[in-house]
Amino acid sequence: MGDKSGGLLLLLLSLPAQGRGEKANMFEYANRPEFSQFPRPRFSAIAKALVGWKPRTAGLLAAGFCFAGQVMAHDGDPKGRPDPSIHGEIVRGGGIGFDTQWDDSGDGVIFCAQIPVNVLGGVGNGADLWHYVSSAGREYGIMTTMESVAWVEVTDPFDPVVVHIHERGSTSSLWGDVKVIGEYAYVDGEGGGILVFDMSEIDSGTVIYEGMAAGGKAHNIVACPEAGLLIRVGQTVRFYDVLEDPVEIEFLGSRTDRFVHDARIIVYPQDGPDPDHRGEIIGFLNDGFNQGYVDPGLSIVSFGTRADFNPQGETLGRITWDEGGYSHQSWESEDLRWLYSNDETSPALNSTWQCIDISDLDNAFLGEQQANGQAATNHNLFVRGDLLFAANYKDGVRVLEADGNGLEEVAFFDTFPESGDPGYQGCWGVDPFLPSGTILASDMQRGLFVLRLDEPVANEPAIRFVNGLPDRIGPDGFEAVVDVESFDAVSMYMEYEMESGDAGFVQGEADIEPGRFRIAFPASVDCPDQIAFSFNAQSATGESFSDPSGPYAATYADTEVLADRFDGDDPTGWMLGMPADTAAAGVWQSRSPSRLDDFGPTADSGGDGDCFMTGDGSGDVDGGVTTLVTPGIDPFGLVLPAVRFSLWLDFESTVPADDRFEVAVSGDGGESWALSEVITAATDGWESRSVELQPVSAPADVRIRFTARDEGSDSTVVAAIDQLELLEWICDGESPGDMNGDGRVDGEDFGQFLAEWGRFGSPADFNYDGIVNGLDLGILLGHWTG
Repeated sequence: MGDKSGGLLLLLLSLPAQGRGEKANMFEYANRPEFSQFPRPRFSAIAKALVGWKPRTAGLLAAGFCFAGQVMAHDGDPKGRPDPSIHGEIVRGGGIGFDTQWDDSGDGVIFCAQIPVNVLGGVGNGADLWHYVSSAGREYGIMTTMESVAWVEVTDPFDPVVVHIHERGSTSSLWGDVKVIGEYAYVDGEGGGILVFDMSEIDSGTVIYEGMAAGGKAHNIVACPEAGLLIRVGQTVRFYDVLEDPVEIEFLGSRTDRFVHDARIIVYPQDGPDPDHRGEIIGFLNDGFNQGYVDPGLSIVSFGTRADFNPQGETLGRITWDEGGYSHQSWESEDLRWLYSNDETSPALNSTWQCIDISDLDNAFLGEQQANGQAATNHNLFVRGDLLFAANYKDGVRVLEADGNGLEEVAFFDTFPESGDPGYQGCWGVDPFLPSGTILASDMQRGLFVLRLDEPVANEPAIRFVNGLPDRIGPDGFEAVVDVESFDAVSMYMEYEMESGDAGFVQGEADIEPGRFRIAFPASVDCPDQIAFSFNAQSATGESFSDPSGPYAATYADTEVLADRFDGDDPTGWMLGMPADTAAAGVWQSRSPSRLDDFGPTADSGGDGDCFMTGDGSGDVDGGVTTLVTPGIDPFGLVLPAVRFSLWLDFESTVPADDRFEVAVSGDGGESWALSEVITAATDGWESRSVELQPVSAPADVRIRFTARDEGSDSTVVAAIDQLELLEWICDGESPGDMNGDGRVDGEDFGQFLAEWGRFGSPADFNYDGIVNGLDLGILLGHWTG
């Protein structure tokens, strides 16, 4: 690519940029009235491609400044001294009834499985949880422990599979809250900042850790997906925008009225019972002074609309109750006429719930306080349909029929059989929102429980993508295969709009299988181009169902260009092993695999040479970890860089907490590392994997680290790597940096580029992020011909 002059780079980095700190909106359609019924798109591919690359090591750096001991929450929180967790193996129930270990543990609830804390990657206690449903309809639970965040597939509730574990590191805290917006999970707690995870590839066993989005701490994290808001609560209520970029989230402002322990924040629907606040962002805040212990109650607050957002909010009303100790958490009925809340520390209000009439938000009032006759302390609660699901510590999961101002217990499952007394051990959280009706519960001592009601909640309509959805659409186009579940669909269509201006509808073609449709994406005449799209199904009676997870986004691409290659045939520059490795056998080496090998692939990925593999073919990894590190990779000058490699994995009798394969990325030559993904499932032979890098504005020393870990007993872990390539995606016929179209990138182009510095929507915006800046300069210099 010619001389990459550092002098030009230093000159340009000193120039001011117009609108510095502003973010260009690539999808202005999202603010148009005709699209107002749709949430904003999830930029699963675009966000990664358009944000300036930097090593996501903030979480690693922050860890060094945190106390290694347990992190406390609000002052005086009694959960800071819990009983130790109980370790073991996964317990699976039968098709009906209870496993013998959990006989007589409940009534009206079917025990499916229990995954102990240690299998989830934890040593200390378990904490909170949430759910995720992939585009293919597979169901997952996400649970935090003091040391980890774990993803468990529960599509078959009687056969759960731990698919991914992320180590929280020295910032670990007993408090770990998790929420989901689109394809991203956000984890926060009393220390460690907001951790961001991309779950778009979870069905293949991959969850990508994107890094720490915001520092500091919060007691809980709240999601308002319909407004694209992520909210941290505690001493202040802090709002973040996740629409523009779900990874590099933007702080919008805060409310500082009282300490808020938890909150429920929604966009008030257009058919809500209070016409005065339809379309507004409404918060139900469980709050109080002095860390929440003084004047505890519930504040009802309007934060305006998304277009006219007011983070300080306007208080519409406040509810308190007699003998209140600590206002804990609340959830609304589906008709938005009632809110159910609880109190965590008042002995007089154990196993009691406040029924609050919110049909008129400006004049809400406390109704009955309903108790179930038990003594256990309250914790989290949620409402689905006409049922309230409560996690009540030593009483486990309680299920109550919610009829406005009345609650009546109809089912329960006790996760803490030792006692039903007041106290802070046992069931922390419950999640009843999976479409299948599967119920998830997190227990501090015993981990994740998978449950079902004897009479399960009716399935909700859902749209599933059989062959997934594309991040990039190439010249051959893409045909989506879409299943509509729990909805008698006779037709469906895709609504779309492209950045180039084309917009319209594509009618789906009905498949032979009922409820399945095939939709061909429209072609684009522009490159690059982005498309936002959403799906809608119709029944024979005229009912309509819109996919609540859309719209989605994808990029139209032409071709990938090979920029560099690092093959297993040449081990020059690779590091086979690191000083911290502990494996007693099966360490990385460069060799030619053979059909005579007992372990590993029978040939390299290309079938004619060497690859990197663990061991010499006679055994697997044993007794620890072994590490392989690539030579330095420089994405400088590339428009949309990515590293692609071939991976071969064999896992047998493994436990994800002990046995896994990790991929990490360093942007500083290996000084610091950010975990990209953890894989716990075997591959089907050689498989192609990729790590997307971000454009850089200066030459960089990027390295990829592959770690095979076998720390369990009686397990098999074998890994192999081959054909690693640095790729660049560009449009056909384009020469990035060639401003005057003469086929060269030289001083004339550089002069024209300077005139465009800091402008929006310029032809000098080579990476399509909306503004001409140092990243575009790096691309120009990277393609310099002189």
